[in-house]
This record gives sequence, structure tokens and C-alpha cells, in this order.
Amino acid sequence: MAQSFWIGMAPLRCDLCKTDIVDEFIDGGTRHGPWGFMCPTCHQVHGVGLGMGRGQRYRREAEGEITCTAAEATAFRGEPSPEVRAVRRFVKVEG
Repeated sequence: MAQSFWIGMAPLRCDLCKTDIVDEFIDGGTRHGPWGFMCPTCHQVHGVGLGMGRGQRYRREAEGEITCTAAEATAFRGEPSPEVRAVRRFVKVEG
């Protein structure tokens, strides 16, 4: 997967708990419907996973860039989605 970077102003606070976002955030959907910027804790409780149509995890690097660190499809609580498990049977996945 090509490296992805956050472009634009990074979120300052979690949309759910309002704590400051320091190093890592998720731009993703919630089980309640709307999308938002979430801290990792709120994403674990309210998020719908990672991947296309679900959300992406971003991390602020030492150089100041914000990189996408997780965008592979996962089910809630970090388990691979059925789609990913099926693909992994036929394709060697690196990383």
C-alpha cells in the first residue's frame, strides 16, 4: 500500500469525548451513524473498524507529518473482516 498523508489541518479534539488529540486519531464512522475524528479509546468503543467505508487511523510523526497507519479493512475491535480473510486465503499479504 502506498503511504498516505493527512492533508490540511489536523483535528484538535476527539469529537466524542472532547479530549485533546496529541499523536494519533481515527477519521471514521461510528456505530451511531455519523463519522467523526476520534481518539483511539473512543474508536474502540464507538467505531465500526478500519478500511474503506469504515475509517482510517493516522499518527503524527516526529517530523510533523501525519501518516495513515491503518486503513486495511477490519471488523469491530480489530478483527479482520470476512472480506480480508477471504482475500488472505488466495493472496500473500505482506506486513
